[in-house]
Amino acid sequence: MFIQFHRLKSYTNAVLPNRGQDGLSKRLRVGDAVRQRISSQCMKAALRDGNLPLFVTGPDGEVIDDTMRDLAASLGIGMAHRSRYVFPGVVYPALVDAFGDEDLAATYTAAFSEIFGAEDGGKKDKKPTDAKPYDKGFVDQPLVLGEVEAQAIIQAIRTFKDNGVAPEKMRELFEKRGAARKVGETVEQAVANVGALKAHCGIDGALFGRMITGSVVGRVDSCMLVSHALTVHPLVSVGDYFSVKDTLKRELEFADDNGASHTNSVELTSGLFYEHWVFDVRQAVKNFAGLDASQIARIAGWLVRAVYALEPAAKRGSTAPFGNVPFYMIELGRRSPRTLMDAFEKALPHADSEAAVAALLAYREASNRKAGKTTALTLDSEDVAALADEKDIPLVEALSKLVETQVASAVEALLPQKQKEAA
Repeated sequence: MFIQFHRLKSYTNAVLPNRGQDGLSKRLRVGDAVRQRISSQCMKAALRDGNLPLFVTGPDGEVIDDTMRDLAASLGIGMAHRSRYVFPGVVYPALVDAFGDEDLAATYTAAFSEIFGAEDGGKKDKKPTDAKPYDKGFVDQPLVLGEVEAQAIIQAIRTFKDNGVAPEKMRELFEKRGAARKVGETVEQAVANVGALKAHCGIDGALFGRMITGSVVGRVDSCMLVSHALTVHPLVSVGDYFSVKDTLKRELEFADDNGASHTNSVELTSGLFYEHWVFDVRQAVKNFAGLDASQIARIAGWLVRAVYALEPAAKRGSTAPFGNVPFYMIELGRRSPRTLMDAFEKALPHADSEAAVAALLAYREASNRKAGKTTALTLDSEDVAALADEKDIPLVEALSKLVETQVASAVEALLPQKQKEAA
């Protein structure tokens, strides 16, 4: 089963939702025109970071926090650390507390971090500096390790040390079959605990996947797939010249003028963007191993609310980039996902939300005739409106509840029998 999210996001004021290394808005030619682009990485980061707190009506009518971190905490799976400093910043301090010896903690931390790369790969060139503490486990590539996963690694290293496993022998426990068993049952269990569940990689790691090197933890394929957002019309932008006034120049004798302290220019834009997201329910069951059907359904319901409210934006303080959502549609079904961006291969003349919605629905109808229909729910669907009125909640919350119900049934059919019994 796939859940497809189709959103039109309108910025009618002067904004810069996402910019490139050159400081200009990102762009891409599609069809007959160059479009403005918001990268998928930008949108995923906004979803993870929760720069704007989300709120939702609780079961007793109270308003509660609804960020990804709040959801992760309620499910007991935490978030992911995304950093080159996971070992010096998280693992090393915990081992110092456990061992009471900084040098010993550093030796074990550095040795374990090396398992995430090739054996002896570039070790001779890795001398610690203030910025790169290789001696405490700094790695040159960003690692995605769940908060729960990091704690499992810390506990495993403590177990290895208590059972007499030397730092340089830890790699063998993960890479040489039967090595952990020879040391003892406690060590074998510690190795198994580190890689037991993909849910250890945190809710964002399980949603967006991770590439990983080494044999400690596994690769995770994304179950939430995100396209780049593109305007349905040609790029619309303007150069904005600005200056920073110096408030002390007039008061100081050595000031040679009364002008600005700094001048520059940036690009500002406006536009109507089409976005397409896909939640792969079957892959989610694999990635969130250990969660039951209702918990995975809660994640899907949260995504419905979060994608609707998502606000990726640069220059937030100077442009207040809070746009509108003139159209939001959720599709559920087993058919292969497909973007509806082809509806705008011929660009609209300008940002016209009514024309964009009409083009989307017409293209969807033509696509469905070829490959089969999916169940579609929009904010103004009869079922959504009826539930919103019954519960006295916003339409987007009613939409998320309907999706939760559908996903719970689908996941129940996918879960292995053993997992159902455990739940």
